[in-house]
Amino acid sequence: MRNLIDVEKTMAISDFWIFFFATNFPNALDCKTDRTLTEMIEEKYSVSRDWVNTFTQYDKNMLIINDGYLENPNTFKIQLFSSNVLTIEFHSGDTIYFINDEKLGCTGPHFFIQKISFLHYCELVSLDRWENKVLLLPMVRISRNEKEMFKKLIYELLIKLPFDQDDNAFIQNAVIKNCSSE
Repeated sequence: MRNLIDVEKTMAISDFWIFFFATNFPNALDCKTDRTLTEMIEEKYSVSRDWVNTFTQYDKNMLIINDGYLENPNTFKIQLFSSNVLTIEFHSGDTIYFINDEKLGCTGPHFFIQKISFLHYCELVSLDRWENKVLLLPMVRISRNEKEMFKKLIYELLIKLPFDQDDNAFIQNAVIKNCSSE
């Protein structure tokens, strides 16, 4: 059973986007500085720990009993323009992605990312709102030939997010690294 939450209301909270970028790109590294995206975000941005704990339904006992996985996780269920349904479950130690209720991947400690090609990603969300495009980014796999197009896409998405413009290049490079198949 999933606890379906109001996607619009949640995405309107800047803490959500900061939390999302800090936790959903496990291989996001800026090669120039050798810093992870998570490290940069933790150093520069503050997110309400109470908000995160409420959103992920964090409970110390649940971590011990179920390794952080919930029976009723807070979940986004989003109808994409492509007629596919994107479902994202937010657990306290993992984010699990589904397309049409088929597990796609996850970003937690045993992450399983780069599950869809950039071409397939574009087919899934090309006509969708920018928020949906951002939500599916952690599952994208890009090739060397696609880096420039992907870089442009990330830039267009980042200007809509609650990050300082000065940090966009760092975030962009880290997300590219996270999604690079090489």
